[in-house]
Amino acid sequence: MPLRPRRTSLPCPAQARRRTRHDRGGESAGDTWKPGRRLNAPSRRVPGRRHNALTTDRQNRILFVITRANVGGAQKHVAWLIESVRHRFDILVVTGETGFLTARLDELGVQYEVLDSLRREIAPLRDLRACAALRRIIKRFSPDLIHLHSFKASMLGRVAAIGLPSRVIVTAHGWSFSDQNPRSRKIIGLVVERSLARLTDRVVVVCRRDRDTALSRRILSADRLELIHNGVPERGGAPARAQGPGRGARVINVGRLCDQKNQLDLVRLFNALPQSTRLTLVGDGPHHDEIQREILDRGLESRVRLDTDNTEPDNRLAAADIYATCARWEGLPLAVIEALRAGLPIVATDVGGTEELVQSGVNGFLVPAGETRAFAEALERLIADPDLRTRMGSQSRRLYLKRFQLETFITRTLALYQAVLSNETDSTPGAFPDRESSPRERNQS
Repeated sequence: MPLRPRRTSLPCPAQARRRTRHDRGGESAGDTWKPGRRLNAPSRRVPGRRHNALTTDRQNRILFVITRANVGGAQKHVAWLIESVRHRFDILVVTGETGFLTARLDELGVQYEVLDSLRREIAPLRDLRACAALRRIIKRFSPDLIHLHSFKASMLGRVAAIGLPSRVIVTAHGWSFSDQNPRSRKIIGLVVERSLARLTDRVVVVCRRDRDTALSRRILSADRLELIHNGVPERGGAPARAQGPGRGARVINVGRLCDQKNQLDLVRLFNALPQSTRLTLVGDGPHHDEIQREILDRGLESRVRLDTDNTEPDNRLAAADIYATCARWEGLPLAVIEALRAGLPIVATDVGGTEELVQSGVNGFLVPAGETRAFAEALERLIADPDLRTRMGSQSRRLYLKRFQLETFITRTLALYQAVLSNETDSTPGAFPDRESSPRERNQS
């Protein structure tokens, strides 16, 4: 069924081109609008896109909002989604910084706004400015659908859209109240999610554990909760790996160097592994200097390598033998899915949705978080047995092909968009239940 266009009154071209201090979100308040693919800037025409936004049969408009633009799982998720659906919709992206995501949007010819006041940290006055600026953008762009990613963007975006007719979808890349944050922040996160659920048409969770958490914590009802697993694009099959005699195993980890990903534990346990084993940490972040000091203090500089460029980690994954992650909390980590795609056996802590990616004893080993000795023992089993690595790597590749390809993720997301925009049920019973009106419309009445 085609997506139902929403009739709307749009500004004339002259009005759309007019950019005042108010339209820009209040430069005096500290917001900077970066050069790039702006809504009001002259737009390059992208093949396949219709540019008849001033007619009633225009394409549906989607506004994506995400706090950060750095290289990360959520940013790759958004970039791959936009790349796959950009010919079907008129798209605007709002983010709080330039980086990997905005560079990719430039390549795709997708318009975006950089809002300096949209930051991850809680700062009431700055957050109010960001919320006001988001509301102006929503009114100006008039999206049929707003898709929000990350806790801060989903919080401010839902408040900014109160009383406006746009439908709202939130993707939760892990819950803010179920990680290692201080107890006070967890309580705040839980209260915010419960309070704003009524302003949300659907909440997408990326793993079963997050779905179960949302239901057990009474975030929202099951009929407005949708499980859509992350997916990553195919890259031409798993590489052949040399298993020559005397060559040490090569272990890899890809991700932001931070407390959540906990690469420090990997470095600290590495002295217990065979001397011929090598570790590559692909990524950058606030723990970079601390990890570098730990490597030097333990005399591991010849065995552990830091590679700060994780934009395209495929070549490094292809050269590795084992993927390892000591993460303290997760949603459904894209880096682990990329390791599945590369045909790597995986040793991982049992957090978030990782249990759906690693079947212990089949394609790797799951270890309780914090048990570094058990983690080292699991690594030792794979290091000592190249045949086991090969068998488990083949199972990883098989699991990727069966459940975590990008096409599956895109198909399910498009079905969700259609259901929310048309306000109709999906062909699968119970998948997208009917609602008399959207939460936002009920809030207006």
